[in-house]
Amino acid sequence: MAVAGDPNNSMVFYFGACAGGVWKTIDGGVYWRCVSDGFFTSASLGALAVARSDSNVIYAGTGESTIRGEVSYGDGVYGSTDAGRN
Repeated sequence: MAVAGDPNNSMVFYFGACAGGVWKTIDGGVYWRCVSDGFFTSASLGALAVARSDSNVIYAGTGESTIRGEVSYGDGVYGSTDAGRN
């Protein structure tokens, strides 16, 4: 699980679920929208980061994609330059 906030907007947060992709809120957590469906090949997230220099730039590091995490690894780091739209 991972959480990252937008350094320029206190209402915007990203949440990386262990088995459910990346979710984004723009209203401080009242409503969450999945922004990773169709993009990731692994559901597990291990890290999230929002760039301080440009809050449109987001990085998501995947975690293990199998149930035995000690013997497997994620499938890399994904990035978005448009705040999770792509």
